[in-house]
Amino acid sequence: MKKSKTGYLVFLKRLMGIHFFKVMRVTVFLILLGVSNVFASSTYSQSTKFTFHLRNISLEQLFEEIQDNSEFNIFYKNSQVDRNLRVDITANEAFVESILTQAMEGTDLDFKVIDRQIVIFQKKSLPEDAKPKELDQAPPPQKTVSGKVTDSNGHTLPGVTVVVVGSTIGTVTNMDGQFSLAVPNDAKMLKFSFVGMKTQELEIGNKTVFNVILKEEAIGLEEVVAVGYGVQNKREIVGSISKIGSEDIEGKQIVSFEQALQGQAAGVNVTQGTGMAGSGSVVRIRGIASINASGDPLYVIDGIPISQDMFGLNATTWGMNPNPLASINPNDIESIEVLKDAAACGIYGSRGANGVIIITTKKAKNSQLKIDFSTKHSLSTSAKDPNVVGTEDWMQLYQEAWENDGNTGVPQNLPGNLTWEQAKRNDTDWWKEITHAGYSQEYNLSASFGITEKLKAYISGSHNNNESYIKRNAFKRYNGKLNLNYTLSPKFTITASTMLANTKTDLVGDPWSGGTGAAMGTALPIYPIKNEDGTYFKGAGNDANPVMVSKLQDVFNDETRTINSLSINYAPIKKLSFTFSGAIDYLKFFNEGFQDKYLRSVDGDYAWKSKTNIFNYNYNAVGTYNTNIRENEIVFMLGNEMQYSKTTGERNEYDYDPESTNPKNLIDYGTQEWRFLSFFGRLNYKYKDRYIVQTSLRFDGSSRFGANNKFGTFPTLAFGWIASEEEFVKNIINEDVLSFLKLKASYGYTGNSNIPNYEHLGTYITPTNNSSYYNDMPVRYPSRYSNPDLKWEITKNLDLAAEAQFWGGRVAAEVAYFLKNSEDVFINVSISQTTGFRDQWKNIAKIRNEGLEFNITTRNFVGHSAQDFKWTTKFNISTIDNEVTDLGGLTSEEIGGGANDTRILLGYPIGTMRMVRFSRIDPEDGRPIYLDRDGNETKTYIFAGENGYAKPAGKLIPDFTGGITNTFEYKGFSLSTLFIFSYGAKLYDAAAKRQMTLMSNWNFRTDGFDRWQQPGDDAKYPRLTLDGNNWGASEQWFNTSMWIYDASYIRLKNLSFAYDIPSKFLSKFKLSSARISLTGTNLLTFTNFPGIDPEVARDFNDARDRNMSPNATYLTVPQAKTYTLGLNVSF
Repeated sequence: MKKSKTGYLVFLKRLMGIHFFKVMRVTVFLILLGVSNVFASSTYSQSTKFTFHLRNISLEQLFEEIQDNSEFNIFYKNSQVDRNLRVDITANEAFVESILTQAMEGTDLDFKVIDRQIVIFQKKSLPEDAKPKELDQAPPPQKTVSGKVTDSNGHTLPGVTVVVVGSTIGTVTNMDGQFSLAVPNDAKMLKFSFVGMKTQELEIGNKTVFNVILKEEAIGLEEVVAVGYGVQNKREIVGSISKIGSEDIEGKQIVSFEQALQGQAAGVNVTQGTGMAGSGSVVRIRGIASINASGDPLYVIDGIPISQDMFGLNATTWGMNPNPLASINPNDIESIEVLKDAAACGIYGSRGANGVIIITTKKAKNSQLKIDFSTKHSLSTSAKDPNVVGTEDWMQLYQEAWENDGNTGVPQNLPGNLTWEQAKRNDTDWWKEITHAGYSQEYNLSASFGITEKLKAYISGSHNNNESYIKRNAFKRYNGKLNLNYTLSPKFTITASTMLANTKTDLVGDPWSGGTGAAMGTALPIYPIKNEDGTYFKGAGNDANPVMVSKLQDVFNDETRTINSLSINYAPIKKLSFTFSGAIDYLKFFNEGFQDKYLRSVDGDYAWKSKTNIFNYNYNAVGTYNTNIRENEIVFMLGNEMQYSKTTGERNEYDYDPESTNPKNLIDYGTQEWRFLSFFGRLNYKYKDRYIVQTSLRFDGSSRFGANNKFGTFPTLAFGWIASEEEFVKNIINEDVLSFLKLKASYGYTGNSNIPNYEHLGTYITPTNNSSYYNDMPVRYPSRYSNPDLKWEITKNLDLAAEAQFWGGRVAAEVAYFLKNSEDVFINVSISQTTGFRDQWKNIAKIRNEGLEFNITTRNFVGHSAQDFKWTTKFNISTIDNEVTDLGGLTSEEIGGGANDTRILLGYPIGTMRMVRFSRIDPEDGRPIYLDRDGNETKTYIFAGENGYAKPAGKLIPDFTGGITNTFEYKGFSLSTLFIFSYGAKLYDAAAKRQMTLMSNWNFRTDGFDRWQQPGDDAKYPRLTLDGNNWGASEQWFNTSMWIYDASYIRLKNLSFAYDIPSKFLSKFKLSSARISLTGTNLLTFTNFPGIDPEVARDFNDARDRNMSPNATYLTVPQAKTYTLGLNVSF
């Protein structure tokens, strides 16, 4: 007799990848509630139903379908089942007994259900008085063995499989962990196996009683993890990879999936965007390794590298950059793997230096129909309101500044051309006027099922309407997904996937031009919203009336995206397989806007429409060969990949000014194209299941680089040693304590090629207007200086790590050290204009990123049933030391900087703030005292030039970041908390210098109350003034370290309370599961930062700005505090 197909080994291997507690929760719960003893017909068979529509299939194929769609194991003798027999099965919500009875009608076969075991036998071969607990009756039993199975804590284990090694004679333990089995006299060994426990084999000899203690298996080691162009067993991975499962995504209130990474993976720093709807995040893996080139990781969805360049969409920012990743529905994601070191990223060659994020979407796991529905409804407010003053305080402060400057009486000609009396009549709370309680709703519906015996499908649809707390700001998404898997034969499989999404984002304007920032800055409380005649107040310009701008201006982004792939897998022999894949990623992006003529200085409305199309084609072919030679396991992979991208676009501007000479202006963005051609290979070798070697090599060719460097080579080498398999380690540390220990090391090259197209070419510009004509002939002039030596950035990665599990997986930890030395880093260098050119891209700089990562998971309380109390803790932390080690002799001015005075300085981190250093406030006169270049105190402010005082004054990169998650479960209730933290970063508040102690046309912040008012005051800020010259500055806005703050924080990012409705109630409604949840996001923040939000990802001008200014704020709106009610139902 045998188990269908590969028997117990396949069954156990399939389940060993499932987390022990999830299996225990299902298995023990069902056993304790429904099994009186394991030898009787189990209630599992009475609670498991099937829906099949199968035609002309063999009994063996039917048995396989049942096993794939349930926890049943089917045993039968090969000689007793007629392989030529074909049956038709039609079943709708039918029990297994009904299906098998239907299939065996007219045959001499019968069956017996024993818990989750089903025995198929010939009717004449099973006497009426045969004991059903024995899974085989031949050969005739000659002696009986019995015993009891427990875990290491002495708890009995029901459902343990007990079999005679080398045969199919076996049974399972009853609810008391006891078993009794008749075995042949010549039987040698008994094998005991149970999900989540280490399999144990014992010699029978003359023994008849066996009291067995099974030890817990190390958790997750059999888990399959996505790697580049394939999957690997977690136990054997030698690279640094963090995995985030769907359960870590679905419980969070997010719009874009990358937000779910925050606080979940060591070495992954996620700075979430603003509270604006659809806002994206800045993701950095193990530091920042680029200056002008993009520092974002490569995103790969189901094997497809996707378009993600927000700056290539030709969109005005209007307070936030567009987020191409937001078109992907987080609910469709099965898992996210973050690849961090050379061993993991090296297979992606010139695109792996910034890390790789692999997204695997959900697929049908079996033929049984499964329907999931979820909905979320949220209310949001700002995490913290701006701390600006009202009219009474503002006028009092303005009077004080007026008098400090030597004036007397009541100030007149106030900002907005208001008189003192007019100003007193108004007290507008602009923040209140532009905000409200935002309401968001989300709906997801998905189904997985078998269309035919060989064709399985996963289909989903979703709608998200995310309304932020800012009025007229919203993000809407419609998304559809279809994944198909067709098994033509055991050797031939076809998978197809398509995703179609449409997103629309309603924008509210740039912070500095009348958008949300005006309510925090330039809109004074003394300004009215409307004049007495009912028109909008414009006395201080558009920038000072955000209500007017919101009402009379309409700007939105509209994106349609479809990602489609087709993959064919052919395995001519068991050890060899080929996969051929092709994909198309198409993105159509519109940025449209309208301005009422009231906002303009001319008598005419203005509208524009910008359109960008991005076509991204990808093809790859991969061959994999694996073989075992005694104790040697070898897996060899070779592949070829080609990617082509084409971007086109145009902009129409419609000027309805009757005086305009060009009412319809068409701007052609031209065509941008780039190509990649790659060849790659990877070799994995394992000896004695403990010594592991992995090496990979990739050749990349790119159209973006000069003629002398079209191709690059990226090799890697990694080693792993599973030390816990060594006998001497077991002798030193008992297996009960040290369950698993793996040491690993890797070194290799990765690259970055994410730069603008054609930078290696010398180009000329032909004018499009008459201003560049000479003698009626157009003047062609040079625009870019060629660089045939332009090549990829190279990052040399060293990674040393150790993984360990203790006490059967109760504690699992990993620690890693990494060193990334990036060379040939791109810099867009300013060159002398006498050459006729402005700048040129060159490979010049060097950058070092070094750090430590640590993560640990502890199962503090595990319980032994679904009703028991469980408590799991996950903690991760990572440090980063970033330094620019070489600039090729260039100065900071030649390199340029990011927004808000962040710079590239030799010997300092990327994005170091270069400012005049502030020392203290003079207690006698209240004037600020600065430090000159030599560190001497002075009251004179000089920023730039040879005599300037600007020096490095602070860094934007934190010393360490991390997160801690605690999950508690008890009797169907669960409580989960996620705290994230960041320490050591500084934040430059570019608006503070305009809002504290310098009274102007900006509102005043309450933290500026700590100011000098009279001689002897020990104050944080200087005396109030109307003129920056009174502070020793020759300019109105001066950049000093006075406006640099500690941005360290601890934030309660996620708090979720959920209840799983009991199955006995759900069965009445034919539901398999249902969960109700209440989730809070950004509920608490602990920080010394006096502003609104210490976590900032403002709108950026380009990739360099995104690398250099991730933590510089200028009227950046705070994140949202959100309360979400959710419902998840499965059928």
